[in-house]
Amino acid sequence: FVDEWTDYPEYHKGYIWSNGMSKIKYKDKLRPGQLICFIESDHVSVSDITIVDSPCWSCFFLGCEYVSVRGIKVFNPHWMLNSDGIDIDASRYVTVSDCIIDTGDDAITLRACESKLKRSGMHCEYVTVTNCVLGTGICAFRVGVGTGVIRHVRVSNIVINRCTNAIQLCTAYSNNGKADIEDVNFDGISAVCTDRLIEAFAKNGAYIKDITISNVRSTSSMQNYFDAENGTIERIFIYNVDISMFDKYENMNEWQISQRGANELLFNRVSDVVLKGVHIRGRISGSPAVALVTECSNIEVQECNFAL
Repeated sequence: FVDEWTDYPEYHKGYIWSNGMSKIKYKDKLRPGQLICFIESDHVSVSDITIVDSPCWSCFFLGCEYVSVRGIKVFNPHWMLNSDGIDIDASRYVTVSDCIIDTGDDAITLRACESKLKRSGMHCEYVTVTNCVLGTGICAFRVGVGTGVIRHVRVSNIVINRCTNAIQLCTAYSNNGKADIEDVNFDGISAVCTDRLIEAFAKNGAYIKDITISNVRSTSSMQNYFDAENGTIERIFIYNVDISMFDKYENMNEWQISQRGANELLFNRVSDVVLKGVHIRGRISGSPAVALVTECSNIEVQECNFAL
């Protein structure tokens, strides 16, 4: 359904899709959609299966309640677009545990495409993810996409062996949608070969609030940031986090430098932030390790190895 590895220099010679990117074959003949798909289904259990070379998203839940995913393995090509591992969309009371995912696109995604559902009042909420090993060419966790609400999420005990973004909080995808994100907690993450621990941006009037990231050790070769571009980001708590910065490329062109960013951690139009026990090791430029761009308020720094 897709060509094999394709050379797209604007992507894989930068910080995303570092293993190359696939191209869809015969666009007029649409490839199959999600491999395992449950829509508005309740009391669903998927366990102890292995998925290899899925034609699209590997395991997809839309508008479901009471879902258990346990002990599944996903192995998809590192260069394959839309080869997500597990996508949880406008579903609630979901538990994911003991999974191993090695793929090209997002490993685990929480989405809010509520308009696609027949039943009303469904949000992506009451979700736990624990004891998983993840590898991806883009986001280990993408939280966002769609128009709706994502809330009351707990992620713990995760090992990431490669990714561009360990955590992405995005209220809009390609500037489309408005996903409000609140009460999300990431705790106990070990991430290596990671280009960015956190990327968070609020667009289209949406909000990101009450986010906790704690007990994390991660590498990073580019700027980590929270940017309330035209939305709201508030009440961000980052505790006991160690970020080891490194230069991904020995010789960097101007485009790569612009993609990398200048600061290790950046906040723009963000309020009520607590950084406690955050240590940034190494530098990617001569700019300050942590920068407040504009309109930030109530940023508290405790027991960190940097000052604002």
